[in-house]
Amino acid sequence: MLHRNGRLLGYYIGYKRQNSSSPYLYVSVPAAAGADEDDSASMRCQLDGLDKYTSYGVHVQAYNARGAGPRSADFVVMTLEDGIAQSSCAILHEQPIA
Repeated sequence: MLHRNGRLLGYYIGYKRQNSSSPYLYVSVPAAAGADEDDSASMRCQLDGLDKYTSYGVHVQAYNARGAGPRSADFVVMTLEDGIAQSSCAILHEQPIA
């Protein structure tokens, strides 16, 4: 389904150590093939190379051919001893990009 701003192409995932003055690092996650904003499909991504027992601030930003939409509010995840995040977030296709 096409919306006024075009088809969803993917998401930018920004992350950095919580309370760090360093800039966010970004990864791009393509939208699932055939997914659109009206279905209930979800996507997951894993951030590699995180430090053990460390809190990270993370936000999500959808994008399409016209550019990026607004960023989500930051949420905090804590990694475990293996550097894998204790919390995960699923990206739900809920509304078109404004």
